[in-house]
Amino acid sequence: MRLINSTNGAVLADNVEVASNFKKRFKGLIGASTLNQGEALILFPH
Repeated sequence: MRLINSTNGAVLADNVEVASNFKKRFKGLIGASTLNQGEALILFPH
């Protein structure tokens, strides 16, 4: 999934993971040493 700025159409990230449930939000970036260029994690509240 791509993350795109709706105002100017700029691509913010090419590789997006959505954390839409408790388990994914809780884990977040634990265990990840870095986010590479073009990666993003979107956290949605319940």
